[in-house]
Amino acid sequence: MTALACASEDNLPQLHVLLRIGLALVVCVDAITWLELAFSERRLLLTEQRYIFLDVTLVVLGFVLIHFEQSARHWRAVTMMFCLTLMADRTLASVAIGRDEMLALILTAILLGTAFLVPWSIWWQGALNLAGLIAFLIASLEGTAEPLDMHRWLVLLGVGAFALSFAALKAQHRRQARLIEKVLDKDKRLARSEMVLRTLFDAVPDVIALTRFSDGKIFEVNSEWLRRTGLSRGHALATSVVELAAWVRPHERERYIQRLRTEGCVRNFEVGFRLNGIVARYLLSSVVVEIDDDRYALNVARDVTQIKENERALRQAQARLRDQVERLTATEARLRGEIADRRDAQARVAKSEAILRQMLDAIPDIVFTRQGDTIVDVNDES
Repeated sequence: MTALACASEDNLPQLHVLLRIGLALVVCVDAITWLELAFSERRLLLTEQRYIFLDVTLVVLGFVLIHFEQSARHWRAVTMMFCLTLMADRTLASVAIGRDEMLALILTAILLGTAFLVPWSIWWQGALNLAGLIAFLIASLEGTAEPLDMHRWLVLLGVGAFALSFAALKAQHRRQARLIEKVLDKDKRLARSEMVLRTLFDAVPDVIALTRFSDGKIFEVNSEWLRRTGLSRGHALATSVVELAAWVRPHERERYIQRLRTEGCVRNFEVGFRLNGIVARYLLSSVVVEIDDDRYALNVARDVTQIKENERALRQAQARLRDQVERLTATEARLRGEIADRRDAQARVAKSEAILRQMLDAIPDIVFTRQGDTIVDVNDES
């Protein structure tokens, strides 16, 4: 019953199933009518068969129309036309055989069947109820039913009121179902967003903690914080930064809190933290946020120990390189001095050699120099 009441008007496969059930019920009612006349009043069976044949034709046509896209988009109008045609056929059959019992049964079946199976609004159901009353009124005016038979009228009115109430109840159920579906869908999206944010939060390689600004109570930490402190999440959320005693120098925390209180944020504040017994230097950046009318500090700390060591190693390498450059510069200056001295000595030797050559050439006697059997040098006189 709940599934029928909550059937969606936009769920065409489910709607087709419900309409097929309704068409099958029509066939069942016609079969019951045929059997009842066949065993009780066979003289009316021939007249009734023509209308039963028309009903079956309508049912077959209904099964065919369900599969057409155009009729699927306008299923309310198609269903209403089918029900009105069926009411008209049953009214004519009732007048033809002079009995109103089957008309009352068919009208009851149509009103209750649409109320249970067709997920339309109370306006469509009300229009169908009105058509049923008109059909029974026509049968009464033709003498098939007693116009003053209040029992039949009250039953028909009661069935119509129940069908209208059930249609209103189904509409309310559908609205509630859509609302619940939206809420559940929103909850799923929120849960997925929370999972994505948690994954991103834990994937950050820096140490992140959300603390209450007033007393330092820890409200959220990421995986890197847990890894460096060695604490479990439950233990972490039950403590505070004061109890953790992570600040190596308390005066740094006082300066940090003062800046955070006055400026609302701190960027790249270099501090020393002792986490799980390991002291390291961090660059701390924090911002004050308001959550549930309370102030919190979102803290992001980046370990710069390796950076500091790299900087120290770089400075040492630069100092060594500077010393080497200075030594090379001094060596170069000394070599340049030696080269200059050698050039001066060569110049003096060349000058002395020129003077000696002039003196040798000025001697009027023959002068020559021998090395073994070889004459090495002679003067001009030679």
